[in-house]
Amino acid sequence: RVVGQYRNTTVHAAGVIVGNSPIEKVVGVILGKGKTPVAAISKYEAQECGFLKMDFLGVGALDMISKAAKAARGSLNWIYSLPYTDEASFKTARDGKLSAVFQLEGHAAAKASIDIGISDFEDVVAASGLCRPGPLEQMPLYKRMKEDPALFTEYMSKIHPLVKPIIEKTRGILLYQEQVMKLAVELGGFTNAEANKLRKTITSSAGYEAMSAWSAKFISGALARGCSEQEAQHWWSQMVTHGGYSFCRSH
Repeated sequence: RVVGQYRNTTVHAAGVIVGNSPIEKVVGVILGKGKTPVAAISKYEAQECGFLKMDFLGVGALDMISKAAKAARGSLNWIYSLPYTDEASFKTARDGKLSAVFQLEGHAAAKASIDIGISDFEDVVAASGLCRPGPLEQMPLYKRMKEDPALFTEYMSKIHPLVKPIIEKTRGILLYQEQVMKLAVELGGFTNAEANKLRKTITSSAGYEAMSAWSAKFISGALARGCSEQEAQHWWSQMVTHGGYSFCRSH
């Protein structure tokens, strides 16, 4: 009787659920620390109930930045005009001096920042993604393609035309979940809804039968769009690696 039952309750540090009607009319609500209302369901059940779950991370850091900006110049306006092309900032990242930098302060992300030699904002985003278990093995390839433009040009010349625009900014690799979905739509012929279901199937390790069905659909769709079976199989294998947990670029 106790198998599969919850032994205790916890509250997500940054999770907020949003509904189109009062939450307590749909599910039970309890009072948490500081009398904060807490929905008595798991994150998976929240989705099944039709709620939107949002994680608001780094709020404390943003508060600190706001106070520092106001103390420095009396307002926040100037901070919104900071460029995304500041070489001094990129050098700081290449040196691994990333303590308290959101998403990059962890050891793995800091190491990725040093290894790939951050030189633009796309590299900053990529460093956050390359240290995730799914794309982790792709880091040497990303670095090699970044350091050798001629090799990257040669590599891209052999890629199916529908795939090129999807992987161009990430040095020829599938790095983000959005790329997996886009590839399923553009090369596999999936609808957007099917691509999202595929993403969920891959990241949930749903089992052999579910993955086989999606694989057959993707391969046949790619072949119908003029892709060779070898390349179709290659991209499917790359998509499946995201089951080890990968990053959303939008995050």
